[in-house]
Amino acid sequence: TKTATTDANGKLTINNLYAEGIYEIKEIKSPKEYELNSNTIRFTTHVNSTTGEITVEKLSGTTKGNITITKPQNERHKVQVEVEDEAKARLKITKYEKGTNTKLGAVKYTLKGEGLSTSGKILTTNTNGEASLSGLKIGAEYTLEEIKAEGYYLANPIIFKIINNNGTYEIKIKNANNEFVEPNASGNELIKTTTITEEDSMPQASITLEDEKIPTYTLELVKIKKKTKVTAQNEGEQGQNEQETTYLEGAKFRLFKGTEKIGDYTTDANGKITIENLYQYESERNIDQTYTLKELLPPEGYAGVKDIIFKVGEVTEEIQVQEGVQPIQVTKLKFQEELEEGQTAKNYTVEGNRVIVTIEDAPSFKLTKKDGETNAPLANVKFAIYNVDSGETPATDVKGNIIGTKE
Repeated sequence: TKTATTDANGKLTINNLYAEGIYEIKEIKSPKEYELNSNTIRFTTHVNSTTGEITVEKLSGTTKGNITITKPQNERHKVQVEVEDEAKARLKITKYEKGTNTKLGAVKYTLKGEGLSTSGKILTTNTNGEASLSGLKIGAEYTLEEIKAEGYYLANPIIFKIINNNGTYEIKIKNANNEFVEPNASGNELIKTTTITEEDSMPQASITLEDEKIPTYTLELVKIKKKTKVTAQNEGEQGQNEQETTYLEGAKFRLFKGTEKIGDYTTDANGKITIENLYQYESERNIDQTYTLKELLPPEGYAGVKDIIFKVGEVTEEIQVQEGVQPIQVTKLKFQEELEEGQTAKNYTVEGNRVIVTIEDAPSFKLTKKDGETNAPLANVKFAIYNVDSGETPATDVKGNIIGTKE
């Protein structure tokens, strides 16, 4: 056995082969951009006993054209064999926001198929919305799955292959019937364009894809002291008046989407928290856009609130603008809360794409013991607090925790 490697011109030479011998040529390594040619070529040569001329005979295998033999002047006979390797393809992805010319970076894919690891190859689009990979086998089936696209619905996986149709490369996409068809017949609306070009004799499959943006909204929370009615005390005042609004600063909340922590937020001097770019809920999408807001630290002197589990989505309502005139349909956002027993729905308003939710917080019970004559505070006085509305059961806070321990 003799081993040789092709040079920069794709040629190799093996000298001093005996005539009348039977030889096999087999490729054992190919450049990474090409398929290994598994074909085995067998040939032999015959010597004419009268003239001394040598002829060549191919016994088996596939070659590019016929095996030939020449006799350059003052040189030995030379058998010439030409073989071809199939070029591997290069994949280029370009990602856009659906219906716009905005290219999307940081979109992440896994590509699985022949020649790749079982977990697949990770591809991430750059700031130009592009990602590429070389070394795809012609005729092999590959699955391109989108796994991350912040702010966009994840597209369904695309199963494709690149084929060589008599020297013309084509892209085929698998449709819902598990048939490989032309891309425009695949039924996938997020495939914008597909092209095949050849660069340095290498086929490049370019696929332009789109992602649909998830509609968002801004949530504004307003934390206030729970309002009560106060009886008029001064002469000339009548009935009851509602307390003025007291905004509560320093309430700390944590927002979750499922089990994913979104962030921590603290109410400002106006009792407000503003959280932007939350995902709207759409019932037709198989995506849960439900959020949970937990109060980690209530304002000093207040009891805090139970977890608020909510989602915001569009609803269409009919509004009667004038009697006898057909009602008009108006689409607006609706704050939908999952209430536990004992919870009351929060008050909210909608201003365009902004949902404003008001959270009322009741002050904690506060009792002060003083000397009746000097008005000095008295320390170490013990009290027991009971809920007498239900048989003197222990008192609980707003979250249901028993207050204190009976002695």
